[in-house]
Amino acid sequence: MGNIDISKVPQRILYTGAAMPAIGMGTFGSDHADAQKVQEAVRGAIRAGYRHFDGAAGYGNEHQIGEVYAEAIHSGLVKREDLFIVSKVWNNKWDDAESACRQTLKDLQLDYLDLYYVHWPFPNYHAPGAGHDDRNENSVPFSVKRYMESDGTPGGYRSGQTYRYVQYDYPEIESSASALQN
Repeated sequence: MGNIDISKVPQRILYTGAAMPAIGMGTFGSDHADAQKVQEAVRGAIRAGYRHFDGAAGYGNEHQIGEVYAEAIHSGLVKREDLFIVSKVWNNKWDDAESACRQTLKDLQLDYLDLYYVHWPFPNYHAPGAGHDDRNENSVPFSVKRYMESDGTPGGYRSGQTYRYVQYDYPEIESSASALQN
């Protein structure tokens, strides 16, 4: 496989003006690959030219992926500002998302995230290895009218970026959300 010509990767412009590469690598693998295999895949993807990475604390591999980001940035292979790094707050942490985000930043060895999603709209435990249909049948989508915006200070959300808890009652997702992933 040859390297990716980064200049040819389409960009999606978010409402903040931030450019997000339209092609990226997801780091979920816990259903079929251990964290070290995902770590190696991310290392190879950075070398090949990938710049957009989508992860989540719930995948159980952010610490290992963080080692790769730190290594790539510190070696000069890539600049942090050239990466677009996404993570997600897991369904059992939505009521303390700030703390969850700070743990993700620590694990990923980063000062900020480019985007932070609500991963799963149901506040019930979803066991490792569980299938997409495995959830508490009595659980209902949460509806929280809280949000956090960056004030541009280090150690948090990228300046101008927002993550919002969206009202996840399916047809009525708030129009003010920064980005929606489906």
